[in-house]
Amino acid sequence: MHGVLAALVPLGLAAGQPGPSGSPAREKPPVVLFPAFHFTKLRATVRDQTTAPGCPRSGTFQDWFRNDRPSRFSQVCRDRLLTLRYRDDPSLPMPERFAEQPGVTVEIMEYGRTGSAPYYEALYRRLETAGYVRDRDIRVAGYDARLTPDMGGFFERTRRLIEDTYRDNGERPV
Repeated sequence: MHGVLAALVPLGLAAGQPGPSGSPAREKPPVVLFPAFHFTKLRATVRDQTTAPGCPRSGTFQDWFRNDRPSRFSQVCRDRLLTLRYRDDPSLPMPERFAEQPGVTVEIMEYGRTGSAPYYEALYRRLETAGYVRDRDIRVAGYDARLTPDMGGFFERTRRLIEDTYRDNGERPV
């Protein structure tokens, strides 16, 4: 987290700071943050699951680092229901070999918004003091850490977020 901020400040990218020659700095570039492992908020919706006996058959729960929200689903139940299934079929491309448990769907909460990765709150506040605005020129390319980058629509979703951020911020490079 501190590495991103450390890279921005010395470059004079904070609003109103002069550039290297003493002239006013160019407008600050928009930032798209890629959260670290499990720092993206996921919501699991469970409908009539039979995979994990002893766990609720239906309901919802959230999964993310330092999640302190109460849930009917114990940590053991959440882990069992979030564990991907694997089909050992070499004729299938690797991304198609993995699937959610029957009756479980998982989605990224608040994709693109800073609320999707609350661990970075201190970074968001620091960027705001430099003139950045959450969810306008600070955006978050969250992902499901259970999947590799070529699964779950990560590449397309991220490309769209970066392009939208570029357009929404006066075509400034991200």
